[in-house]
Amino acid sequence: NDALAARWWREAAMQGDTLSQLQLGFCYYNGRGVDKDDEQAVYWLREAAVQGEAEAQLQLALRYYTGEGTTRDGNMALFWLERAIVDGRLNKIQQLLAEEKIKIARAEGFSSTLVVPGSE
Repeated sequence: NDALAARWWREAAMQGDTLSQLQLGFCYYNGRGVDKDDEQAVYWLREAAVQGEAEAQLQLALRYYTGEGTTRDGNMALFWLERAIVDGRLNKIQQLLAEEKIKIARAEGFSSTLVVPGSE
């Protein structure tokens, strides 16, 4: 039952559990168990991202890049992509995706104040 799952994700998310925040963000993004709400998705992704959840950092970066649920901001997208790589908890596919998106964002003229070792 998606609604019940979303309710439990919310309970744990409100207590600061990063995995629950990430999952609740996905619930809102996909409209599973809750009404689809891209702004709430971004809110919960950001909550998890600032606590170091790499998947949330990657997903938040993609939302900033596309403008889904937030104002499109390539610099913030680049920041969160770099942060996800620096934190080092992405799987290989996520790592490759983040690296490719960083190349694209830089080619489009976006920049970040975060320095990623070996990226210069």
